[in-house]
Amino acid sequence: MRLFSKVFFSITTILCLALALSGYLMMSAYLKDNYARETERAAEAWLLTSYALQTVIRTGSGVEQTWGDAIERAASEVPHTGLITILDASGTPLYDEFEGRTEMQTSELDNTAVICRLQQEGENMYVRAAGALNLNGRRLFLVVSDDVTALSLQTDRQISNYRVFYLAICEIGLVAVSIVSARLVGPIGRTARSAEKIAKGRYDTRVKVTSNDELGDLARSFNRMAEAVDESVVALQAAAEEKEEFVGNFAHELKTPLTSVIGYAELLTQKELPEENVQAYARYILDEGQRLEALSYKLMELIVLKRQDFVLEALNTKDLFENLAEGLAPLFAEKGVETEYRIDEAYLRVEFDLFKTMMLNLIDNAVKAEAKRISIGGEVREEQYRITIRDDGRGMPEEALSRITEAFYMVDKSRSRAQHGAGLGLALVKRIVELHQATLTFDSKEGEGTTVCVTMPLRKEDMAG
Repeated sequence: MRLFSKVFFSITTILCLALALSGYLMMSAYLKDNYARETERAAEAWLLTSYALQTVIRTGSGVEQTWGDAIERAASEVPHTGLITILDASGTPLYDEFEGRTEMQTSELDNTAVICRLQQEGENMYVRAAGALNLNGRRLFLVVSDDVTALSLQTDRQISNYRVFYLAICEIGLVAVSIVSARLVGPIGRTARSAEKIAKGRYDTRVKVTSNDELGDLARSFNRMAEAVDESVVALQAAAEEKEEFVGNFAHELKTPLTSVIGYAELLTQKELPEENVQAYARYILDEGQRLEALSYKLMELIVLKRQDFVLEALNTKDLFENLAEGLAPLFAEKGVETEYRIDEAYLRVEFDLFKTMMLNLIDNAVKAEAKRISIGGEVREEQYRITIRDDGRGMPEEALSRITEAFYMVDKSRSRAQHGAGLGLALVKRIVELHQATLTFDSKEGEGTTVCVTMPLRKEDMAG
């Protein structure tokens, strides 16, 4: 059974029972008071009648031939409103206006007590008062009967009126209970429907708070729970995206170094080389392998753990770009790209593996743009060191320049997929640039090539010479 039905039927049952019980108690008290009043009046009428009988008998003329005639004359002369019945000691009627059974045994009566009872005779109701009295030394019994049929009819009308009143109140109560039940159960139903929506993935669902009572508290608690769930889901999605980005970045970063490693490895296996070249190529393969191992941890700390406190070392720009050129030589040879390096000597504070990753990404993008000539420059400008990478590749449309550092954004999706790109390289470059407190700018025109500038802070003591 639904909660609305339970509340509705429970309140309705309680209301109907309460009305019925209160009506029963009220009518019972009403009848009791009325019949008590009539009984008291009958007892008073009995006393008045008995006094009147005694007075008439004592002052009578004495011309009656029999005692019965005296009683009949006295009874007829006594002023009274009810019906009189006079019995002798044996219970034989001497005078009877009621003309019916008294239903009272003379043995029940004594000299002091007056007994009052209700008696139904056909369609009429009587209250009868009976008691013993002495007239001229004789023991008699006097019964006074008052017709209270009007009171009975009035009681029946009261009961009938109460039934109408009861039914009307119950009908009004049903409507009121229905409204109250709906108001009580409505917020719970809305909360249940909202919970169902959240279960289906609509985590932005909230319940409208319409009161300050316990139901309002329930709605507010539900909304706080929904917000916590929403935040948890967002956090989980962010974590999943970060892990996906990490995997994509790491896979992306493997390509260029692996090209160099594979190139040097092929040289080692395909031809005989001087011992010094063999040692140099093997050392490069070892260095790149170790760098990639370290890079995997650093990328995880940078992307997943949001680490920003990497140790920056002051490294000579000549050594940095010589190492970079050495690693890129097989890639440039494979793609037939001409390169030019113009590097001012200085000391840059960098995290070596991440800095090299940044440069490899920028140069790799130039290669993917089908550049035939790439110029790499490093120039000291006051307290800044400006790294410039120019290429004569396809270039980019102006509207793409503001979005190219977004994760998973690709200017030419079909060509990027063909070259196994995922749109993660420049997003990673942006993070590394921010880590070094540097700035990154792009200048590009379609068909004319692209220029990328990375401007890094440079302290005076780090300038060469």
